[in-house]
Amino acid sequence: MARILISIPDDFLAEVDACAERERRSRSELIREALRRYMGNPPEGKRAPSAHVAEPEALEALQAIQQMRRDVQPPAAPAEEWLRKFRSGDE
Repeated sequence: MARILISIPDDFLAEVDACAERERRSRSELIREALRRYMGNPPEGKRAPSAHVAEPEALEALQAIQQMRRDVQPPAAPAEEWLRKFRSGDE
């Protein structure tokens, strides 16, 4: 099995670890499950959540992944930030 390295803010990792502990499984298994659900590829023998009725665990996984994406996006350059504010009327 391959190993990867990802960066996660400490407070978010604490939430991940607490969830893994509640579910009595490893951090790795919890993250693998979140990615399976996000990608719509459940493990063999398990059904994928339907698009119109999301299971609470699937919603939590999706929210966690969306937060990870926000956390790893590079900050906007000063000119880009000014342009965004100018276009939105905040400046």
